[in-house]
Amino acid sequence: MKWGDDVALPELERPPETVYRGEREGQLVDCFGGDEVQEKYAPDVYVSEPGTHLEFPLLPRRELSNSAPQASYQWGYSGHGPYLLAVSLVADAYGDDDVALTYQTEVEELIDGFDQHDDWELRAKELDDFIRDGL
Repeated sequence: MKWGDDVALPELERPPETVYRGEREGQLVDCFGGDEVQEKYAPDVYVSEPGTHLEFPLLPRRELSNSAPQASYQWGYSGHGPYLLAVSLVADAYGDDDVALTYQTEVEELIDGFDQHDDWELRAKELDDFIRDGL
């Protein structure tokens, strides 16, 4: 039994058609190399609600995460970055920290299936359906 198994999954706080979008080449965080400079990017994740033209960054919920302090959002494998993304997605979609800590493992399985080299898009309803199907 994991911590928080007694926390029931509520209805979404965000509208079901809210879009979460991961962008592989987000912020430039480092440059390195000798003759040929290579750039390193930290991926960005954005949130946009239906009926608006606004898009804003997903708040990284580091205070809920046991991930490395310097972790950035990642996907397509298991690790600190995917854990941070999972807990942040669930906290944003449901507006509840306990729910985020209880169901982030299921969401890690979902984002583990994303191609780590590509951008992705996920609606809040798809996130909710994935969690509920695993219950």
